[in-house]
Amino acid sequence: MQEKDLRVIEKFKSLVSQKVKVLELRVFGSRVRGDANPESEYGENDYLF
Repeated sequence: MQEKDLRVIEKFKSLVSQKVKVLELRVFGSRVRGDANPESEYGENDYLF
């Protein structure tokens, strides 16, 4: 993953943690695999708590 992706994930985790206790955050999808293109999105289906 790129540094920008890691920052987005950390921000997402921080925001969610304000509402619920996050024990573990797993990320799936093209950004994790490294085959994302400039139009790839961060989808809510890419995260598992």
